[in-house]
Amino acid sequence: MKPSGFVLAAAIMILGGATACAPAAPKGPRPPPRPISSEELAEKLGLEPDQGRVAVRSSAPGAYLPSQMAVRALDGRFASLADVEGHWALVDFFATWAAGSQFQMEKYNALYLKYKDKGLRVVGIALDREGAIMVKPFIETLGIEYPIYLAVGETREGQTPYGFIETIPLLLLIDPQGRMRKGYVGPVAIETVEKDFAGRLP
Repeated sequence: MKPSGFVLAAAIMILGGATACAPAAPKGPRPPPRPISSEELAEKLGLEPDQGRVAVRSSAPGAYLPSQMAVRALDGRFASLADVEGHWALVDFFATWAAGSQFQMEKYNALYLKYKDKGLRVVGIALDREGAIMVKPFIETLGIEYPIYLAVGETREGQTPYGFIETIPLLLLIDPQGRMRKGYVGPVAIETVEKDFAGRLP
């Protein structure tokens, strides 16, 4: 059974894709995205449990760029994701409190170590409102070697150039032209992600 466009939009509303009208934004700050299990996602989309991922519509080349996301380094300095542009990249939205983030990040770190010399970029964007005081020890404990940033401004509220984040963990596969090629909501098999990009690396 194919997931409907409405249900996919509920997972992440893709800018520049469908032209359906979004509901008016509620007043006040949005609540932080809640974690979601692959089983819950599969039930919402009418998929088998082992298909618990969302394939999203590709955006136009160069329409949105990772560098447009508002982030800071863990030391508080302003930062940019410009380094991932021109490369295949995995952008992981996570939070220290989100179920599954730790397990997923360890797998993404393995991909980073395996493919970084072939040009793959991997970055993590933390949505924790407490900032580095929570994120830094979390990352150090896991031994994550790819760059980690703190979401600020609209990004921390869940708004990205590619759409609004409703659930985490959320992983985006970005191509060298800045297009979002795939999105994976909740736990995802490392083999699935690897298959989607490995053959495209130089």
